[in-house]
Amino acid sequence: SPKAKTYIPENVEKDIPTSPEVPSVKSGKLPLSVPLKADTPIVSDKDSTIKAKGEHLITKAETPVSDHSEPKPEVQIESKEVPIAIPSVKVRVVSYHRNADIKVRVRNDSQIGYEFYHVRQDTVSGASDALEKKFSTFSSTGDIGNVVHMMDEDDCPVGLNIVFSLLHHKYHELPDRLSLSALYGLARVVEKYQLRHILVPFADKWLVQDLNYGVIMAGDKLENERVMLLTWIFGEGRWFSRTFPKVAKEATLVDGVLMGADGPFAGRYPQELIDIMTRHRQECLQKLKQSIDQPLQDLIKGSRIHCRSKDANAEVKEACCCQQLGSIISGLTTSGMIPFPDPKTYKGSVMNLVHQLEKLRPMRYKVPGVAPHLDTHQMCGIRHLDAINKVAAEPIRLTAQLFYDFKRRGEKTGVFSKELYSEARVFRPTAPAPPLPAFKGDLDHFAHESW
Repeated sequence: SPKAKTYIPENVEKDIPTSPEVPSVKSGKLPLSVPLKADTPIVSDKDSTIKAKGEHLITKAETPVSDHSEPKPEVQIESKEVPIAIPSVKVRVVSYHRNADIKVRVRNDSQIGYEFYHVRQDTVSGASDALEKKFSTFSSTGDIGNVVHMMDEDDCPVGLNIVFSLLHHKYHELPDRLSLSALYGLARVVEKYQLRHILVPFADKWLVQDLNYGVIMAGDKLENERVMLLTWIFGEGRWFSRTFPKVAKEATLVDGVLMGADGPFAGRYPQELIDIMTRHRQECLQKLKQSIDQPLQDLIKGSRIHCRSKDANAEVKEACCCQQLGSIISGLTTSGMIPFPDPKTYKGSVMNLVHQLEKLRPMRYKVPGVAPHLDTHQMCGIRHLDAINKVAAEPIRLTAQLFYDFKRRGEKTGVFSKELYSEARVFRPTAPAPPLPAFKGDLDHFAHESW
């Protein structure tokens, strides 16, 4: 087909600029492209389209054909911005009973969003006085807006899921083995809502077998503070007796407040227990200072008791003690422990100071030309490592009130036994048991008969 010709209106000559580069229309020589205005389209004879600014293409049929045609709107430039896609939020709803009548809003596993647990109000509120008080302000009308909010820090979703499954008899929904994180979440929920009695049938499986498995598999990555907290809440004696001294020795002092890995101890433990950890920390720091300060003072005064060679004369003994003194001062200076930290104002942990002192290596006198196994100065030294290891392994003794409170917790969860408490014998005080409320008088744990 013949090439299409572009139509030019008769009065287009008025709009064409007169310049040497643009020939006149009257001459009959039409250029391939004629610029009309800076913002107007460019008519091209080579293409069947008209190109405007912004790379927007319009068809040739849209070109004006007469002077009396209606004015066309300006060419719209397409925006390159991509509209933001707002994803739809899906909220999970877990129903625990066919006749569930109230929803509980909890945090999800990501700790960012939320989800709903659909439960029976009478079943949950009858489990303990704390839950009854929590649900007492809501009616069981079945209204979709009837929601109980349980989104505090202690309202762990894993623990709430286990508790609601137990209360609604959904035993098949329970995991085969509870991890340490699940036990920790369950402990916080049980402590907040006083639900130890519902764990009695599962005490041996969860609080003994699963706890032992989780601690052993964690190895060096074990979080001692979390294990201590959950064992204190459940009343489990074996791992509490092992982690309690470690937590006290790993605690730091910030602005006069005893801090752990998860924050301040205040509010999470009884104040009497915090006082015991504070006192134990001070005693350990004082013993560490004494293990270095006393031998250092002896060497400075010229004492020769730290040279234990039996066949050395006075001159050799003095040389041996001088080498020990110089190496100790050099090691303390290098580690920044001169002056030695004051136990009352020291902000670091006991274990941090222990690791620093373990690097201290006093130098002793060596007899030249003698084999190491024949050297009589092998036993020379301040023997600070023995004192340090003794401090690191020192247990804590509970007060009579705390010990029997801990024992009562184990009785309520069903985890108390002589075997588990055999390692806790160092905690057992010599004082008689304080007066406690009758255990069998608790309606949450025992049935009562009336005639």
